[in-house]
Amino acid sequence: MTAVNPRRDWLAGWLDRLQRRALPVLLLASLFTAACLWYVAEGLGIDTGTTDMIASDVPFRQNDSRFDALFPQFSDTIVAIVEAPTPEDASQAAGALALRLSNRPELFRDIYQPGSERILAEAGLLYLDVDELYDLSDRLVAAQPLLAQLAARPDIGGLSQVLSQALRQPQLLAEGEAAEALSGLLEEVAQVAEAQAEGWPLALSWQGLIAGDTDLQASNRRFLIVRPELSEGVLKPAAAAIEALRAEIEALGLTSANGITVRLTGTVALNHEELKAVELGGSTAGLLSLLLVALLLAIGLRSGRLVFAMVVTLLVGLVWTAAFATLTVGSLNLISVAFAVLFIGLGVDFGIHACLRYREESRGTDSPLPAAFCATGPGILLSAICAAAGFFAFLPTDYKGLAELGLIAGGGMIIALIATFTILPALLTVLPLRAAVGAPLRGGQGGHERETGGRSRLRLPQKVTLALAVLLTLGAVAKAPSSEFDFDPINLKDPVFESVEAFLELADSTETTPYLIQVVVEDPARLPELARELAALPEVGSVRQLSSFIPRGQDEKLPVLDDLAFVLQALLLSTPSRADRDAAELAGDYARLRETATAAAELAAPVGPAAARMAASLERLSQRQEAPAAELDGRLMRHFPAALQRLQTALSVTEPITRAALPPMLVSRWQAPNGAERLELRPAEPVRSNADLQRFASAVLSVAPQATGAPVIISGAAEAILTAFVTASGLAFFAVLVILTVVLRRPVEIALVALTLLLAALWTAGAAALLGLSFNFANIIALPLLFGLGVASAIHFVLRLREEGNGEAVLRSSTSSGVLFSALTTMAAFGSLAVSGHRGMASMGELLTLAITATLIATLVVLPAMIDLLAPRRRAGT
Repeated sequence: MTAVNPRRDWLAGWLDRLQRRALPVLLLASLFTAACLWYVAEGLGIDTGTTDMIASDVPFRQNDSRFDALFPQFSDTIVAIVEAPTPEDASQAAGALALRLSNRPELFRDIYQPGSERILAEAGLLYLDVDELYDLSDRLVAAQPLLAQLAARPDIGGLSQVLSQALRQPQLLAEGEAAEALSGLLEEVAQVAEAQAEGWPLALSWQGLIAGDTDLQASNRRFLIVRPELSEGVLKPAAAAIEALRAEIEALGLTSANGITVRLTGTVALNHEELKAVELGGSTAGLLSLLLVALLLAIGLRSGRLVFAMVVTLLVGLVWTAAFATLTVGSLNLISVAFAVLFIGLGVDFGIHACLRYREESRGTDSPLPAAFCATGPGILLSAICAAAGFFAFLPTDYKGLAELGLIAGGGMIIALIATFTILPALLTVLPLRAAVGAPLRGGQGGHERETGGRSRLRLPQKVTLALAVLLTLGAVAKAPSSEFDFDPINLKDPVFESVEAFLELADSTETTPYLIQVVVEDPARLPELARELAALPEVGSVRQLSSFIPRGQDEKLPVLDDLAFVLQALLLSTPSRADRDAAELAGDYARLRETATAAAELAAPVGPAAARMAASLERLSQRQEAPAAELDGRLMRHFPAALQRLQTALSVTEPITRAALPPMLVSRWQAPNGAERLELRPAEPVRSNADLQRFASAVLSVAPQATGAPVIISGAAEAILTAFVTASGLAFFAVLVILTVVLRRPVEIALVALTLLLAALWTAGAAALLGLSFNFANIIALPLLFGLGVASAIHFVLRLREEGNGEAVLRSSTSSGVLFSALTTMAAFGSLAVSGHRGMASMGELLTLAITATLIATLVVLPAMIDLLAPRRRAGT
């Protein structure tokens, strides 16, 4: 029979009172839990932003806040990427979508389409270099006869007339700009006819034919920058706006079936899709961890009543902890959202030791429940305090996301302790363990030898064990420095998500990269000098500002445009319009087009080969479709009037463009109401790695410390996270040492526990490097947590050692079983995070599983060997 230590009378008295009032306690706990559940359902939210996970008083956060205050239109945006077969289709689709969204101000408060300003269309040619402008002039003069004929008749009949004239004057098309213009047109017509034959939605881009690559809008991609109204007090604040946006896209027919795709990215879309992943992954991991823990409890406890009591206690503690999180932080971030899995994996440990000791005492004690809790109580209490201290070590850091997890999880450890000493014994009083279930689990007794399967006989000699531990530690020390820290949060998002895929695609080009740096300049006089300094940096590819929209060299370019407008006067005065024509007329024009194309195939290069391809494509089209004329006419000529009008607008400019002529919406995106202006910096090379990102940010900050933007924020957050990691690790280890010193008060035992923790930490870091697991802002919590969590097993082992006197007896006791099953349940819970579907949560689960595995090996293999090695000295001291 196990005697109760007089120093534990307070615990025995508490348990005695609890057993006599078990049913009222359970009833009150049920009512309180129900109230907590309602409170959580009404108040707990999730915030997927990564910037807010760093304290607001950090310099890079202050710079970002100042920028948001001056230029709010850049925060919380959705970027809609509209792609179409032609620039004209892309512009029309983006314009139609912008118009539809502007009619819904309750969901979309700001819609901006870059490049859609009328002044850019009017002054588009002024942005060209002088040489580019002269080349364009030569091409337009050469193509004037062709364009004039099509302006008079913008249909396939006009095309056949152009070819007929070429046949009558072949000497003019042997070479030169006119031949190149006509051959280019015929190649495009052939391509469109081939696309129609295959059922692809392609039209002829006259904008590209007329202006070529010199057009500012030559790309087939357009952007809409949308600021949605974010709903407050809901789990998914952007859901209504994004659903409405997708509905408008569908209603306008901007689908792949029509050759148009619209993809959504930007901070709001990224956070929305990540929120769905976190919600699904968190719930999946939580449910899976609970099932795995229950299964392991069933295997380890071998009693339905014990398993039921443990699971109920765990669920009640989880609800209480969620209510504590709602009360203290209000919303979970991408790190603290894992608190449920952490609680399940760690909160169950306390009860496991108590229940296993309860089984052990059930055969040798008249009051096994008080005896079990009094025997394991000090170890459970000390383990809970150490675990809470490990979590609370995150509180003083600037890493707010980690600090919030520390607060919730640390509080959760205290809550788990309370539940273990209230709900669990009350349930076991109502549902006591039947005597037949118990087994003689005392160290050295035959019954336990059968249960452990002769565990001690499987142990390696202590010197061999310690030698292997030394070799493993040396290997970990050598490998750990090669570990990598991946601090770009985009790498924690699932690349199959549309928003992430689009983001990475944009980041692959310096022209579209989201990795921009913004520099706010309060003094306009300082602006030109600072822009020159920044542009001189090798890491900076371009510096843009409001004055960038004022074309340079206008005095030299305007006369060129004036001369070109005079030469093209007849063309500029034409007003092409497409009249409705009946099927018979179109069929006749189509037949003549085929005939002239076949005849033109005999001309010299480059027109002849292009005409031959066109004739072949028209022949194939005739074989595929019975009456292709009407559709082909629309595909070939529907964009011609708009392209000619665009050219007329660009050539109508007669006065220099000044700053006063820039539209207010454009100015407001570059100049704040207080007169401060921003500089926008693009990297010289695409940002494809953490090193690229940090190099770009560091170079700019060396010149402009007030800079902000994604590279500055990410690199600044990385520095804050690493500092928090070092601080939390040091505080956690120090707190554990202080607690161990106060409670254990034996230098040898304190040294053994501390050494066990350090070995587990080194092995975890080395194994992570060996397996290629990068540290990131989510899983970097593993090592600081290890000091608070890993100490529990060593504490139980050392305290049981005081009872048994040697490590061999401890290994044969229920304590070793408790350590083993506690580690297994924790590994199962953390391992469930690895299948959550969210990269950050998965990496957290992988690294925490490694840490617990290392702790288990250090506690059950190395610690007994060290104890046995010191056994003679211990006996001499005793």
